[in-house]
Amino acid sequence: MRNEPIGGKMAAQTTWKTGDIVASTRGKLLCGNTAREFSGIAIDSRSVSRNELFVPVKGETHDGHRFIEAVLDKGIRGLVVEAGNRGICRWKHWPPLMFPVLR
Repeated sequence: MRNEPIGGKMAAQTTWKTGDIVASTRGKLLCGNTAREFSGIAIDSRSVSRNELFVPVKGETHDGHRFIEAVLDKGIRGLVVEAGNRGICRWKHWPPLMFPVLR
C-alpha cells in the first residue's frame, strides 16, 4: 500500500519509525534516537499534531523551515530538515536529545 498525502498529512499507517524513515529515504540521522516512533507525518505546520514527524517543505512562497519553532511548541516528536540545517541540533530552543532530526 502506498501512502498518499491527504490535506498536508500522509495517509494513515500504524506507526512510523525513525530508523525505517532514514533507511527508506537514504537520509542521515543528525541527532536523536532511531527507535523513536511517530503517529504520522505532516508537511503543514498549521495542521501538525503531537507525536508527528514534521517535514518542512520549501515552496515558491513559503519555506516550512521558518515554522520549526512553532511546530516544536505543538509537541512534534521529530523533524526532517534540509542538509544546510545541520546546526539545528544545537539550537537553544531544542527539545531533549532523544528528539530525532533527519536530513
